[in-house]
Amino acid sequence: MRNPCSLRFHKRSCDGSPLSSSVSARTAPLAVLHSEHVWGTVVSFDVRDRAFGSASEESIRDAIEQACSWLHEVDRVFSTFREDSLVTAIRRGDSAEQMTDDFNARDRDLLADVLDACDRCAQLTDGAFDAWRLPGGFDPSGYVKGWAADIAAEILSKSGLSHFMIDAGGDIVCRGGESPTEPWHIGIRHPDKPMDIMANVTVQDGSVATSGIYERGQHVFNPASGDFTTAARAATVIGPDAGIADAVATALIVQGVALMPMVQDLPGGLAEWSALVVVGDAVTSIGDAFS
Repeated sequence: MRNPCSLRFHKRSCDGSPLSSSVSARTAPLAVLHSEHVWGTVVSFDVRDRAFGSASEESIRDAIEQACSWLHEVDRVFSTFREDSLVTAIRRGDSAEQMTDDFNARDRDLLADVLDACDRCAQLTDGAFDAWRLPGGFDPSGYVKGWAADIAAEILSKSGLSHFMIDAGGDIVCRGGESPTEPWHIGIRHPDKPMDIMANVTVQDGSVATSGIYERGQHVFNPASGDFTTAARAATVIGPDAGIADAVATALIVQGVALMPMVQDLPGGLAEWSALVVVGDAVTSIGDAFS
């Protein structure tokens, strides 16, 4: 059994007023920006390499175009809203033969990777995140968005880019800092007052995943209770893997502070992971990013 005294928890009030102020991705005159509408949300790219003479605007936009092609491929395979997606075929109960005929080997390989990752996330979170126990059947969206953003970042990196941020509808992947000497500055929004910032973090290379009520209201499903009853109002997870961060943030919404000790068991432990949870009027955090 874990000794709770060994965990680094920090509490502070969450009374509706901003605890501090910050700006996510502070503007830069030579930044190359792009917004892509996909997955029913907007994925934003902010690339700073042009300012340091390491890439031209044309090469940056070519790399972003490749990353966006990947995002649309993910939508085609994993969307629960498209009748022609592989995930919809699973939810519909199509036979293995039908899916073999309708989808290519790459599609099935991507699905296999995501299935394995979702199983691992279910084990890590003791079932608080479970892609199979959701309304309508299998839905890996709580993992896929972060996972896809990570691979989009790999595409940009392989194109020679070093300083960029991708914001995939609230799942943020950062590389290289805003400049060679300055990390990315991310403000965590208050769940009740979207214009207020309740926490500030800096990230050099990593991800920030946030789940909560925000504009969509209560939309996180609790696999254990079989309804939308959850313990927390918002959760943010910071770490090296955006897919795991996405899934764990969802799980923390479901179970709240009770699940936070699990963060130390993630690959790399508290040296690489931090989390913040809002329950009622209290904000509780674990890990160095919020200390």
